[in-house]
Amino acid sequence: MTTAVEFQHTMDRFIELYGDRTGEIGDAIRGGLAWIENTKVVLLGGNREAVYHLSDWRRFSRLVGLAQQLRRPVLLWNLSFRTETIAQQDSSLVVHHAFQNSQLQLLKLSYPIIGVFDNYQYRVSLESELATFDGAVLVESDNSPLSNERSFSSRIKIASCQEDAKVKIAHLLNQVSVIPAGVLVSDRIDRIQRITFSSRLKSKPSKDIDL
Repeated sequence: MTTAVEFQHTMDRFIELYGDRTGEIGDAIRGGLAWIENTKVVLLGGNREAVYHLSDWRRFSRLVGLAQQLRRPVLLWNLSFRTETIAQQDSSLVVHHAFQNSQLQLLKLSYPIIGVFDNYQYRVSLESELATFDGAVLVESDNSPLSNERSFSSRIKIASCQEDAKVKIAHLLNQVSVIPAGVLVSDRIDRIQRITFSSRLKSKPSKDIDL
């Protein structure tokens, strides 16, 4: 589970926020206000192996709304928005609906979204996993170094450790902060649409041609 203790190696300061109007906190997603160098962000941390409940997505939605209100970038730590990952958990229809609403809310955010994944192992699904983010920092796994991969775009940075991740996150935040809000949103939607279109083409059965 991602905790404030793990963030201390990367964040200069972190204040966790709690509470839910229904009385539920949500254990799979934790977050709050964070500072990295001179930049203030809203930080949300998750666990790629966790089972997400309705209270978690409500918490996520509140914090993304807070980022919009405070005009702060969002830093997502070990939070993937691959729909198939959520689907594998056999969650209820209500949870799926909350997940889709959270994803839509994130896509429409007017401020930068940076994803951070520690102990990341290269996957073919990399492009779809990072499509929601304006930039991403992948912290290398000892078992699967990423430094030799040359296919990454400029919005994806490779970090060798947590201390290096802090430098890369700060660099990415400076890099994407100059991009207009409208461009950020349209680029996210364009990436999602391209990946969706590509996956549909791959799923179509090939037709035999009679000669």
